[in-house]
Amino acid sequence: MSSSGLRAIPKEKLEKLFQIVRFDKVSGKWKGKARASKELGISRPTIDKWLDQYPQGMPEKPHKVIPQFVSKYEETQCHKKIVQIYTDKATGKLSAQGYKVDRIGLDLFLMFNQTDPATLDLKQFLQAKDDPKFMDRKTGTIAFAELSSMRIIMAIAGFDPKRYKEFTTKGTKRKPQKRGWYLEETELIRFIYGINEIDTLVLARMGFEGGGRFSSTSETATDKIAFDMNMVEMYEPKVRQYEERYFVDCTMQFLRQYIRDFNIIGKLFRSGYDEYEKRFLMAGQRAGLFRYTGEHETREVRKKGKRILWKIALHEGKKTSSHLLKHTFVSLSSMHGFGLDDVSEQTGTDPDTLKKHYLGVGKKKLKGLILGKLEYVPWYEWIPKVLHPHWQKRYEQLKGEAVKVDGFQRG
Repeated sequence: MSSSGLRAIPKEKLEKLFQIVRFDKVSGKWKGKARASKELGISRPTIDKWLDQYPQGMPEKPHKVIPQFVSKYEETQCHKKIVQIYTDKATGKLSAQGYKVDRIGLDLFLMFNQTDPATLDLKQFLQAKDDPKFMDRKTGTIAFAELSSMRIIMAIAGFDPKRYKEFTTKGTKRKPQKRGWYLEETELIRFIYGINEIDTLVLARMGFEGGGRFSSTSETATDKIAFDMNMVEMYEPKVRQYEERYFVDCTMQFLRQYIRDFNIIGKLFRSGYDEYEKRFLMAGQRAGLFRYTGEHETREVRKKGKRILWKIALHEGKKTSSHLLKHTFVSLSSMHGFGLDDVSEQTGTDPDTLKKHYLGVGKKKLKGLILGKLEYVPWYEWIPKVLHPHWQKRYEQLKGEAVKVDGFQRG
């Protein structure tokens, strides 16, 4: 794979293509493209692109051949800036977000005759925004993911997308449906006992009480923890800034115990996103919070910048994930005294986004005005009295079984 994240053409498909098509020297054209399109299930424009990449026919080692235009794109300032911003320090590869932005960068590079996207002018960005290749079929306008990536490239080119109403992302997402997608108190407690790894337990608690995205919480490091201030500084890649997140005393002591028990210096959580998501998923199943129905459905989804058909296993209940923990924080903190601005401060999420995508956020005061009473257990009492005993009990259960936690030797 090249540093831009582009994959070469699968060898077996390329071999099949050149078994079907042949180059006619008289006309100077490839023959048999219609048949190849039908048998391979690939569009004619895609076949044309493949033939352009390999004008001499089947290469000896196609999986190692990088198209010339990709190599040229990788020399642009746009690509180099994306790599600088979005390279994951742990893996040395582009993050998922970086991959998406880089795909749009390559599209713009090809659209404007291999011009560095970092040098495009405003008229060219406006032209690209209305190009059919970036269009959402359901809305007839540029898709949200493409527009978001294009805004990042505009910033690399020296434009502030916020100054141009044509590039606003408002209205490009489908209207969200408010659902009870959070864990109620009893469900959260069941989830705690469904976790089988001690680092996953600590990550889940930090993710829930901090309200941050996985990309932020998972990067928690010992040098960013201020125990005397009950604060952990966490970087939020999506908004590109550090957020100060505050935790009650018992949570900070819980965190201190984990660091001391496993002699941790630096990052607290060493596994990647896929591994932790799998663990959260299995914990939810063990806790009886959801189950797969045994049925599947095919949906059109976006994967690595492309629309593909994806077979999805259907489930009943609340499928547990790191993002569900953020929703749980938003809803439960709102039941224990947090207002909208308080939730926004802790999560680092815009209030308008919270109101659109989360249930019950900041509604405690409104309910009090309507019902004539305002009764709740404050967060600073609820966490120590109700939840902490369960977190601590499960920690002690797992600590006795743990020898190593992702490379951390017990001290």
